Amino acid sequence: MDYLATRQGLNLGSMNVSVVSMVFRQDEVDATVQFTPKGGNGGGLSIQYVLQRKGNRWVVKPRANAGKNPHGDMGANPHGGMEMPETNGELPPGHPPIPPPDRNPK
Repeated sequence: MDYLATRQGLNLGSMNVSVVSMVFRQDEVDATVQFTPKGGNGGGLSIQYVLQRKGNRWVVKPRANAGKNPHGDMGANPHGGMEMPETNGELPPGHPPIPPPDRNPK
């Protein structure tokens, strides 16, 4: 909870946070944490953390890929060799309108 309290933009008061599993290995723990909105008005999210013993406390270890894009090289097609379907410029039925790009960035 100390670690989560330091994360900017995370409102812990609006969600339930629970540890759903832990696997201990000497001075490390693999923990799966479930986040669900309070009031039950939506789905949840599970995140894996690795914690390390520091004295008498457990602290979250930094992720090896922190700051990197989890989708890899965005210059490559993230869908492999999959081709995009021909749409003739039309959106699928029920899709909200997309505003045109701002041609005059500030």
